[in-house]
This record gives sequence, C-alpha cells and structure tokens, in this order.
Amino acid sequence: MWIRRLVILLAVLATMTPVLHHVVNGTVPGQDAGPVDGIHSVFYYEVFAERLRGHGSFGRIDEMWFPLGRSLLLAQQNIVDALLAAPLLLLFGAARGTALFVALTLGSNALAGAWLAGRVTDNTASRLCGALALGFAPYLWDEVEFGRYTQAWLAPTAVAVGLALQAARTGG
Repeated sequence: MWIRRLVILLAVLATMTPVLHHVVNGTVPGQDAGPVDGIHSVFYYEVFAERLRGHGSFGRIDEMWFPLGRSLLLAQQNIVDALLAAPLLLLFGAARGTALFVALTLGSNALAGAWLAGRVTDNTASRLCGALALGFAPYLWDEVEFGRYTQAWLAPTAVAVGLALQAARTGG
C-alpha cells in the first residue's frame, strides 16, 4: 500500500516540477512564450487579491473600461479559480502565487487521474498511468504555456466522472 502511495506521490510531484522553477524565480508560467493570450488570468488573480486586501471594491474595477470602471463579477463570471488562488497570491505575491497555484493545479490533475483510474481498477500501474495521463496531457501544458490556467484544470471533471462511475455501480 505504501509503495502505491509513493509511486502516485512521485507522479504528482513530477507533473508539478516543470512549473516550480517559476515559483522559485518569481515568474509567471507562460510569460516565456509569446504571445500570451491568457494573461487576463494573471490580471484577474491580482485584482481579486487586491480586493481581498481591502484595496478597491468588487463592484468596480477602475482598471477596466477606464474611466467608467466595471464590476469584477460582471467582467469575470467565473472567479472560482481566483478565489482558490487568492490565499497563495496574498502570501507569496502575484507572480509566485500564480505559479504555485498553477503547480498545484497540475498536481491535482495527476492526483485526480490516479483516483479516477482507481475507480476503474485497483491496479497500481493503472493508477500511475492515470496520474501521468492527466498530469502530463499535452493539451493541458499548452493551456498553461499560453496563460490559460483555468482551462488546464481537469481535476474537478475527473472527480465528477469517478463519482458518476461509482454511483452507476452502486445504483445510486
């Protein structure tokens, strides 16, 4: 049992490793490539963190639609990822907090892939394959490379599929 956990942990850490250099260097994933079309993620994360610090209002972002401003909730309908990233942004700053959030996102994908594979079979090799498949999927890395972090987060979908499989087996 401990070997299985160790193997999955190593797979999860492996998926996070390519992004961790951004955490160490204080840079944002995707800024090395150009053009970054998802830079709005970094902008929204920082605006959200600033609002949580008490600077400004969630009802108005002067940085958008200047000089009229715009509501944060109207400008960015899905703020779930910004809410989850906010503690890291508050603790580590915009660049490191964003990079750490992306690393944890990729790690959670791998963990969810292992968990989903475990819903299908109880084989350690299949769990490892699930972790690596969801953690190193080329599509996800492409999304990270271009700054579209929320589009690289498949862990909630994998968990939903796993729970649906479990419910189908148990009849409810």
